Amino acid sequence: MALTKKRRNFRSIVVADQPYRWRFTSKNTGFLTVVQESGGGQRLVVALPEWQDPWLHVGNELRPNDPARITPVFAEQAIRRALELGWQPAAAGSTFELEFVNGRFRVSGSRTEANPSERAAAPWLL
Repeated sequence: MALTKKRRNFRSIVVADQPYRWRFTSKNTGFLTVVQESGGGQRLVVALPEWQDPWLHVGNELRPNDPARITPVFAEQAIRRALELGWQPAAAGSTFELEFVNGRFRVSGSRTEANPSERAAAPWLL
């Protein structure tokens, strides 16, 4: 994994020798958006429905976010899992949607899951 400078609010990341751009946005919940570096193609959106922005809830009791921080490692895990589940970043098509709930990635609306903490024991799961 290699990182380069920010461009248009996206950060660059290389996963499996392929360059991508990613960004995390939050309003009421969090969203990770990933596109291939060259543009075009299918977009990946990972919804984090349980994630709450602490800056928007100052003074309120918050449950801990999972993950606590959205890092390049989390973006890499999302990309690897999406590719495994059929995301085709170079192909034209509608947005590929994943959810991250209870520490697991899954296709939105499905039960296909893998726990990112299992990476060390079984890296092919992510």
